[in-house]
Amino acid sequence: MFLQAMKSGQHMGAGHPIMPPMPWMNLASLPEDDLKAVYAYLRSIPAIPNRVPEYVPPPEPADSQE
Repeated sequence: MFLQAMKSGQHMGAGHPIMPPMPWMNLASLPEDDLKAVYAYLRSIPAIPNRVPEYVPPPEPADSQE
């Protein structure tokens, strides 16, 4: 699921877009072995208490609201 999410930029690999500050665009082009190493590293460090805000889609561009 992590690999698919980093390649697609979609939450859980298929949901809404991943929100900043996750730099998925920088990771999307990495080889699969490198992405697996990133995932292993993230799983190895202790979690921190963090409330993740609900997803809020970006506003539509002003020129498309006509």
